[in-house]
Amino acid sequence: MAYPNGAIRISRTKGRKDMKNCVSLSDIIKGEHLLCACICATYIDEPRLNTLLQPTPRKIPIYIVREMDCDPEFDDMKSKCKIKCDNHSNLPKSHFDAITHSLNSRHQKNYGPNWRTFYTHKAAQSSNMLLLVYPTFLRIAITSSLHFDTDQMDNHWYIHDLPPKSDNTPQDSDFRLKLLNHLLYLGTTPTLANAIGGRFDFTTVKVGLFTSIPGRRSGGLLGLKKLVQQASTGLYDRLEEGNVQLEVCASTIGEFPSTWLVRFYECALGKAQSMCQAPSDEIDVPNIRLFWPTKDYVANSPQHASSVANNLSCLAAGPIKNTLHQYQSKDSQELSTQNLILAYNSKDSRQAPYYIYIGSTGLTISAWGTPTFNSWKTLSMNALKTQATCGVFIPGDLIHGLLKEGTESWQEGIVTYNQAAPSYNDGDEAWSGHSNGKKIDKKGEGNTKGPEEAAGSGAHSDSLSSH
Repeated sequence: MAYPNGAIRISRTKGRKDMKNCVSLSDIIKGEHLLCACICATYIDEPRLNTLLQPTPRKIPIYIVREMDCDPEFDDMKSKCKIKCDNHSNLPKSHFDAITHSLNSRHQKNYGPNWRTFYTHKAAQSSNMLLLVYPTFLRIAITSSLHFDTDQMDNHWYIHDLPPKSDNTPQDSDFRLKLLNHLLYLGTTPTLANAIGGRFDFTTVKVGLFTSIPGRRSGGLLGLKKLVQQASTGLYDRLEEGNVQLEVCASTIGEFPSTWLVRFYECALGKAQSMCQAPSDEIDVPNIRLFWPTKDYVANSPQHASSVANNLSCLAAGPIKNTLHQYQSKDSQELSTQNLILAYNSKDSRQAPYYIYIGSTGLTISAWGTPTFNSWKTLSMNALKTQATCGVFIPGDLIHGLLKEGTESWQEGIVTYNQAAPSYNDGDEAWSGHSNGKKIDKKGEGNTKGPEEAAGSGAHSDSLSSH
């Protein structure tokens, strides 16, 4: 087991070949030793993934959880089934099931009968993770990458190797329960979820798993707020000291009013419920730094980055644009597909961050929801969310222990961009692939649906007996 106590890594891009705290997809997936794999992703390059998972003729059970709209075979299957629909979330259940069956048949023809694909109906599947079963351990890898492309784009990975459980292993791990419930929501079989949850020891996992599903109950901003408060950081109370800085990198920045960004800021700093007030229509944007590439930056990025650029969507307008800072990769004009929330002491660079979040939750209302005030004028459940997302919340006291030994600082090991980059000036325009008339391929090189528009659940009764 390479990661018995967990690890946070950044992508090993071309300019990071000799850096310590980096990882490539080939470091994570060792196909020659795999017994089973479950892959959840927004965009998937099937041929490359299949090569990594099955480098030999030996076939293993492979479960793919993805966006139906982002499946490269989706449009063809709609045509063959004589179904007219622009977005799978608008499909009647009977049509959805018919296309699910046809898509599975196509993928099994291409990659083998061991290949099973799942889609969520009436929801956007934005969770990105790998569950890799090896002979002596389970590897969990949760990422911010839209495409699992760890070799070309700036993003993060949280990786943890779990041993088989013993008779004395407790089964009430919060991380385990959230993971299993999320897998079931995404449409995987109870057999798969229970086999993963019942066979391995989760007691070494100290980070918090953040999962969010459409609706009012799970995750969202109030879920983030709860994790911050449980970490006992007291961040909001420290604002008067002037040493708390919140930074956000996102693969998508949606359109939202200043009042929503204020609510995001309060929840991300764990503001006490008793201190929350219903926001007025006119409110200043908070002291938050949103890092996003300009059009000029993207124009000068490497050629391989252009396809990913088409996935990046920014709808920030009005006063929200005042919070934008230029994304400048530490590795020569690379682009980012990461979703990162970073809270740190701006007056002491040696102190570990208060916390970091990495995962698949972009800066959008559809991903985070909106805390609303009930009749007692207190924050209640999140207003409706439409995305299923997954990430990890890492308290500051764990961070140094998750970096590779010899990493000089948390800034080197975690931060992929220039934190001192300037804010946008009057002449800067935020890049947005969709607003530039680009189309994103469904294999990750262009796709007609962006991260906020996608969806994807077909259930298969399957067994892990062959594992």
